[in-house]
Amino acid sequence: MGSRVHGVSAVRFAAAAGLSAGLLLAAACGGSGASTSPAPIPPTTPTTPTPPAAPVANACSVVSGFSGTPPGIVNGVACTDQQADRSSVVWLHLLGGDGLAVGYCSGTVIDAQAVLTAAHCLESPTKQVAAYMGSGRPPITTRAFYASPDYTGIGPSSLDVGVVIFASSLERTPIPLFTSRALSGGESAVVAGWGTDGVSTGSGTLRAGNLNVTRVTLTQIEAAFSDSSSGVCYGDSGGPLLASSSGVWAVAGVTSKGTPGCMSGANSWANVFNSSIKSFILKHVPGAAQR
Repeated sequence: MGSRVHGVSAVRFAAAAGLSAGLLLAAACGGSGASTSPAPIPPTTPTTPTPPAAPVANACSVVSGFSGTPPGIVNGVACTDQQADRSSVVWLHLLGGDGLAVGYCSGTVIDAQAVLTAAHCLESPTKQVAAYMGSGRPPITTRAFYASPDYTGIGPSSLDVGVVIFASSLERTPIPLFTSRALSGGESAVVAGWGTDGVSTGSGTLRAGNLNVTRVTLTQIEAAFSDSSSGVCYGDSGGPLLASSSGVWAVAGVTSKGTPGCMSGANSWANVFNSSIKSFILKHVPGAAQR
């Protein structure tokens, strides 16, 4: 079973395999929905990942527009503070009704005031979302957020995408949606997020890395984990899988599921090329660019 990747606790990632951080102790999948299957047991002796050789792109420069980091996200790159402070991949703090953090996710700026993320990040107990905009700057809070009506949290037909609309400009360069064609297995891509690297326990560092897509369905993009490619982990939920379209990097997938322990199996992303996903995004963010 995949794990949500959003970030409050490794229990929830292991149970739902989504990659959000913070709500994992409270629920098996996504925000608060309980899983009907037992939680997989993470590996007890994870090994330190080997950084991928000869990356196809400087992953941190792709998400920040600012190069200068050597070749995270598992098997990826820890981006510099300067890159993180201008990145279009932002760290989302999920807040409960009392204003306290209940989890963390990642997201991609797709319009001046809009961020694309995973639907499971927006489940109860999330009542508000704040975007961390870098050291010394106050977080920007939401005006509204929406989860896809086709998100159920069950099976590959569940469309794990959401949109967060902020009250003021995020002052980051929006990344377009990859909608001109479907990806194919074997294509190279860049992944990014603010989650753990699979070895350390904390989130809150922007990491990025390279991988090759291994399988594409109508609703999901998948990539098998290997020691020579990057993968997602707790706190990376909602972050992007980026592919190049005529030399422009665009959001082809939204991080949805990983695996317990983060260093085996396959990761999956909601496929932005899916007509229902694209329609949902453009309904709430009509100004989002497309490639």
